[in-house]
Amino acid sequence: MNIPYLYDACFGMYMQKMKEFNRDKDKDIAKVSASKTYKHAMSSFRILDFLERFQKSSFGSFKQAIQYDAQDPIRGIEVLYKSVEVNVSLKEKFEQLIKERVKAALIESLNRD
Repeated sequence: MNIPYLYDACFGMYMQKMKEFNRDKDKDIAKVSASKTYKHAMSSFRILDFLERFQKSSFGSFKQAIQYDAQDPIRGIEVLYKSVEVNVSLKEKFEQLIKERVKAALIESLNRD
């Protein structure tokens, strides 16, 4: 598998989903419907989470990195996200969560090298 290409593709998808998230969040607030915003936010999170999980498996198990089961911590994030009304503070919480996960993965990766 071409790991650098996979990273570039995933990061491109992440950036696109974040653009869609930022574009639709104000529209969803006006409609009092968070479905599109939720979809974009969770998609962007899952893309980064996939990269982290695949890296933790030493790039050995694509299937384990891409699939979630009922006990995965992401289920808690989904419940939290759905329970909070779409607003600026939620956007900030989500962006902070993503930054923390990416930073932790990068630090871990650098420490192993």
